[in-house]
Amino acid sequence: MKNEILKLKPTSIYDVIDESFFFEKDDPNHKEYLTGGNYYEIYYAISKYFNPKSILEIGVRFGYSLFTMISASDFIERAVGYDIDEYEKDGLEKAKKEIETRLKPGVELSLELKDSQSISELDSFYDIIHIDGDHSYGGKVHDLNLTIGKSSVVIVDDYYHVPAVKKSVDEFIAINAKLIKETTLIDSIRGTFIIVYN
Repeated sequence: MKNEILKLKPTSIYDVIDESFFFEKDDPNHKEYLTGGNYYEIYYAISKYFNPKSILEIGVRFGYSLFTMISASDFIERAVGYDIDEYEKDGLEKAKKEIETRLKPGVELSLELKDSQSISELDSFYDIIHIDGDHSYGGKVHDLNLTIGKSSVVIVDDYYHVPAVKKSVDEFIAINAKLIKETTLIDSIRGTFIIVYN
């Protein structure tokens, strides 16, 4: 799986998404993600590989990774995002506006001001769930548990970067091994972990 995904990775995210979408492109704190060729390009390749009809992202921020995954899928019909809007007041509204102007016709988008930690069960099934919200051990375990029976593929960011994320993912896989078909780790800037359910 890993090698097949990497074959689909564009050299630069700007080859597939207009640079103007990434309005933080001049922010030195975000520059590595946009110019390193190994972050959003990975999300694009994962989505291209799995071609989801539906995506849920927990931790939308400004919608960069969500829109990247939407753009890569040939079959996308629905994209949902949750965030607590901690980065910027009305950040979700800004993300929604930027994404909606670029959406393919017929794609339903819903960005919600919602804390996943307050949810006990997801409302529907999603082909891909990307978890990039709460990075505490307990928070990550909670979000991972939400995906059981509610997704085919789970993507977890920051596997290398945050020890609590690695610990929660490793334990989740060990506990739920019978439910999991395959896992792989991709060497992105912070480590992108993929779980594929049976």
